[in-house]
Amino acid sequence: MGAEAVRVSVASLIGLAHAARGLSLHRGDVRARRSDVRRSLFKGRGMEYDESRLYQPGDDVRHLDWRVTARTGKPHTKLFREERERPVFLWVDCRAPMFFATRGRFKSVAAAQLAALLAWSAVHDGDRIGSVLFTEDTHREIKPQRGKTGALRLFRELAGVGGAAHDGAAGGGAASGSSSGAAFGGSGAASGGGAMRGGGNGNGAAGANIGDSPAGALLRLSHIARPGSLIFFISDFRNFDERAETRLAQLAAHSETVLVFVCDALEERLPPPGQYRVGDGARDFHLDTGDAQFAADYAARFRRRAARLRALARKLGVGFLQCRTSDDPLAVLQRHFGTRAR
Repeated sequence: MGAEAVRVSVASLIGLAHAARGLSLHRGDVRARRSDVRRSLFKGRGMEYDESRLYQPGDDVRHLDWRVTARTGKPHTKLFREERERPVFLWVDCRAPMFFATRGRFKSVAAAQLAALLAWSAVHDGDRIGSVLFTEDTHREIKPQRGKTGALRLFRELAGVGGAAHDGAAGGGAASGSSSGAAFGGSGAASGGGAMRGGGNGNGAAGANIGDSPAGALLRLSHIARPGSLIFFISDFRNFDERAETRLAQLAAHSETVLVFVCDALEERLPPPGQYRVGDGARDFHLDTGDAQFAADYAARFRRRAARLRALARKLGVGFLQCRTSDDPLAVLQRHFGTRAR
């Protein structure tokens, strides 16, 4: 993939418009198309009652229409109509550890492509697009805008954040993916998977400011995302602490929510036993993966983090996707949401 594997451009994100035409974000338990109206059992502010129908197994009992049930003697469920322009929010992690991969594309590139595909699908559905992009010390907020205007503004921000990160790396900074205290990262050789690009693995401790970023970015999102929105959280979920989980739960209580976990194979397990020279653009060191117990502990830490995310998604009743850097972002989204009816 060349340069496109490590850095996105506005043009490359615009180029995903055609692929996104086959993607449908409106997969629900109950849905009907009628003059641009979407009907759902999901109830939130910004939703209005549309009609009632006979209760079906799996319907939420909280939405039973007791008046119709009492009148007919048969249980009925309420259906709600969404506003025509439902806000779709994209919460995108642009911290330094996202600029890393051992195969496929940088996690940051996968995140940007996922966000672009979701944005284009929202454009095709007539939804408005808003976003929060965050790094270790900055947040960029985009209030919901309709059509291509909202999508293009998001693409410019994504390309700008990626460009700044690579410029910092060229100057010897940590933006290539390293973080103070990270287990390792860098440009050394890795066996079996080609060059190890970028830096920062998913198991080490991150920089001093990173721990505050997810919670702070979620707070920013809560200021612009009204109830009834569709929200995608695209991140490797490093340092996603209890404060972040609490704020996520508050958002998920009134919005449709999907967690998109982006990771690389090297974060899941260490390479085969051997000596590896790794670095972060500023310093090099050697990594010995011959210690079987260390390798097992390393893999176990990642499994616990992934399991915690899945458990959180189940607890909150929200969607969960995992996208590896070697995966096709479009295929990942299609497996979860399906394809648009022709």
